[in-house]
Amino acid sequence: MKMKKERNEGSMKRIIVILERTMIRLKRTFFVISSRLMSTESNLKTLHSATQKDEILSYLYVSQTRIPFTVEPDIDFRQLFADHLQRLRFNLKNRSPLLTASFLKDENYLDDLIKTYNEILVPNLRRRYEIREILSKKNANVDPLIIEKLKSELINILAILKENRSTILDCLRLPNFFDEKSTPLGNRNEILDENRPKKEKSCRHMDFLTKKNLIRIDSDPQRLYLLNGMVEFSEILANFLRKNFHNSGCRMMALPHFVRSFAIECLGVTVALGQVGHGRTFVPAGVFMKLTNYLENPEKSAGTHYNTSIQQEHHFNDPETHKLAPNRENNRSDQSKDAETDFSPPHLTGNSIYSYLSLFVVKRFSFRTNFPLKFYSVATSYKFGDLSKSFHPDFSPLNTSLQRPILSFYILARHRRELTDCRTEFLGKIADIFGPEKLNLNFKLENSASENLKFAEFARWNFCDVDDGNGGCGDSLAFLVDYDDFLCRRLKTSYEVESSGGDSAKSAPLYSMYGELDLYNVMASFIDLNFNLNDDLDLNMIKNRLKF
Repeated sequence: MKMKKERNEGSMKRIIVILERTMIRLKRTFFVISSRLMSTESNLKTLHSATQKDEILSYLYVSQTRIPFTVEPDIDFRQLFADHLQRLRFNLKNRSPLLTASFLKDENYLDDLIKTYNEILVPNLRRRYEIREILSKKNANVDPLIIEKLKSELINILAILKENRSTILDCLRLPNFFDEKSTPLGNRNEILDENRPKKEKSCRHMDFLTKKNLIRIDSDPQRLYLLNGMVEFSEILANFLRKNFHNSGCRMMALPHFVRSFAIECLGVTVALGQVGHGRTFVPAGVFMKLTNYLENPEKSAGTHYNTSIQQEHHFNDPETHKLAPNRENNRSDQSKDAETDFSPPHLTGNSIYSYLSLFVVKRFSFRTNFPLKFYSVATSYKFGDLSKSFHPDFSPLNTSLQRPILSFYILARHRRELTDCRTEFLGKIADIFGPEKLNLNFKLENSASENLKFAEFARWNFCDVDDGNGGCGDSLAFLVDYDDFLCRRLKTSYEVESSGGDSAKSAPLYSMYGELDLYNVMASFIDLNFNLNDDLDLNMIKNRLKF
């Protein structure tokens, strides 16, 4: 009996211990649930507050979403209209009609736009900034009636901005200036350099690749595969380019291949509407693939270890310029919500300028940063182009495949002169790679005319294969685009200007440049010139030519 009683007591103690542990777990679970509920409520309040404060965002970047975009572009055009009006008129007159038709349809259209902006938007934007500054400060001495009055005034201001959203959109549709010193006017590109080691091609590369079993093409779905020696040729060329750019002070980056709409629309491409310049048709919307809502935001991971000198811009509002950036903390929470709820799904762009832009949105570099910053990446690009030409019998699949390896590079500089020096350096570098001492390709270097420049381009240079038929330009081997400070102003990529004494540091927009080398087109051009149908793909000859 005594032993049975002891066993019962032991069982009761174990039961009590189990119950106590269960109660502890329940308390912890309840605490976690209540904390998450409080966090959710707080996030909803934050989102609602951000939406109220920045209601105008939903009318700047429209992409069929239920909440505003988290990046508000710089809409301060006062200096442009005051100091550069004559240059603006000259720019609109000499750009592509696709970009400027709406501004030139009426001789008074631009004047009316500037008048509306200066008389209605500027004072209201300035007042909105002042009210938000007052409301953001927790001052117990402020009369609650004054607070309510300011809130009511803010609501009225937002209503005025909403009524005049078309004016803001028209201002955002104004294309970038072009380089008047070097860009030829009109629609005829200027030839700057040419290399013609052979007048005619030795063979058609697709005939050579097919005969030697170096390529495979599947028609349904349309896919292209390099085989055998072509795979090694691709690796040799990619490694040569990596070494070449690394020796020039460029840092390799692992870029995100999935980009949100704001980085795409910054170049004038509206993803939802398939338009350029917030209303000008240029690139079809279907070229970018949407991802489903279960994917995480990819922009948080890739390339961040190279950005140690970057400081987040927590307070970008400037009373002198009245720029209107939402709070960075709100941006982070809103972006994570987008990824979870599919409000603004990422788009598959691959290795492209959009990937670089997504890394530097609302970023301010320290004044200690060693400029210029040079980055490069070798990866797959998902090109947009004429889908009807892809795998068409009249066009080479190697030239028209929309999924292709490229080397891309992106440069950030503090000053115009600094970027111009980089421009000269990289044009010379690419010409050297394609020139007699290395690949020795048939190519022409063209300076794009003003009417051929795209929405955000300040200047553009194309390296193109020489067409045997008429000696004109064929497929693009490489290109380089100078964006001046246009993209960095739109996405608020800036650097910290060193201040004297105890003054708070001010910021200034950076200058940017982007370029690409197309590996498939380079390989195709090399085979055209150096191999006959009876030859084998000589990889040793390629290595010796590249001295690699």
